[in-house]
Amino acid sequence: MMNIEEKKVWMKRYAELLVKFGVNIQRGQKLVFALPHEAREFGLHVVEAAYEAGSGHVFMYYFDHEIFHIQQQKAQIEVLKEGDNTIEKALGRLIDEGAAVLFLVGAHPEAMPADTTDQRKNAFLKTFMNSFSEIQNRRRSQITNSCLPFFPTLEYSAYLFPDLEPSDAQLRLMEMLTPIFKLDKENPVAVWHEHISKLKTRANLLNSYAFDSLHFSGGETDLMIGLVKDHIWCSAFGTTENGVDCAFNFPSEELFTAPDWRRAEGSISSTRETFTLGFMIDKVRFDVQKGKIIKEETDGDLALLKKLLNQDAQSRYLGEVALVSEDSPIASQPMSFKNLLFDENAGSHIAFGSAYPHCIHSGASMTKEELLNAGMNVSEQHIDLIIGSRELLVTGITAEGKEVEIMTNGLWAGEFR
Repeated sequence: MMNIEEKKVWMKRYAELLVKFGVNIQRGQKLVFALPHEAREFGLHVVEAAYEAGSGHVFMYYFDHEIFHIQQQKAQIEVLKEGDNTIEKALGRLIDEGAAVLFLVGAHPEAMPADTTDQRKNAFLKTFMNSFSEIQNRRRSQITNSCLPFFPTLEYSAYLFPDLEPSDAQLRLMEMLTPIFKLDKENPVAVWHEHISKLKTRANLLNSYAFDSLHFSGGETDLMIGLVKDHIWCSAFGTTENGVDCAFNFPSEELFTAPDWRRAEGSISSTRETFTLGFMIDKVRFDVQKGKIIKEETDGDLALLKKLLNQDAQSRYLGEVALVSEDSPIASQPMSFKNLLFDENAGSHIAFGSAYPHCIHSGASMTKEELLNAGMNVSEQHIDLIIGSRELLVTGITAEGKEVEIMTNGLWAGEFR
């Protein structure tokens, strides 16, 4: 197992990778750096790497899920309903002025105590999502270079490996993440650029077909999804409006685009549990008609699922379709990481809620009404559900009716290999 000195080297190399490749900080550019307080030790490495790379001022924003717990259980219900996004708005203004964003995740997966009442869950969920949207909406619009990476905190690691001491659990998880982050390579940045090149080749091929729709079949899923006209297949690696290349999510194996929120028919069944916004969504089954989720079932908390689906007028419509090969480094792991940043890269997935504006030509300059009229969903939320498996078949259908096999048995097929 990794020792303490090796851990320090690991954190330093990972911090440099995130600064130089993930967010790709520019000389003199300010950095908004949000992180759980449990990751403070690693955060020091990130700040050092940022300043060594020529960063402008680094604005730190710590958050603490234990404080969230106290707030959820003890605050007056009116306080939960009102919320307070003063800090997030201030950070949003910095981003509007050109600051880069590094938003580190890795706190305990279960952000809400199990005995929290439904009324408190609903109030906190809505205000939390509204606050988070100050930063997330700017990330989705890609107005500046940003990166959403993961760090294995002690608490998170102990949650995944409860039979180990927290410090040993963290070292175990770091070892597992080393090949996923490509930190076992002499030059991780160069290897990641090679990975991006392969994803771009597939994205260009998908874009050349300009598919009208996709058919997902296999297991309990049989779904036809219409795609918006002039859609663009994207990866989590791209160029922002300020002309900087970055990794918006890290790590990432997916290629994704925008479904037409008005055109989806069939049934969906998730193949992995999903942890999002601190909540676990167990196996889910949806029936979809005319783009809308009309029936929902789950092996878990049905009341919570309904709250997420009813968040706003467009929450029951799809906003993303993503393809991930079942032989990805993350999919090859024998366990769920209980973190959407990882688990969405373990299989193909769909999302209900908001679409990404950059997944359609000129989307970044469209108003909300223009996006909706073009078929791009607009919502306060975006919740991914994994539907990939070794049984999944994905077929692309052109406007002329030509069918093209994209994935077979969950793996890239034919020319997409």
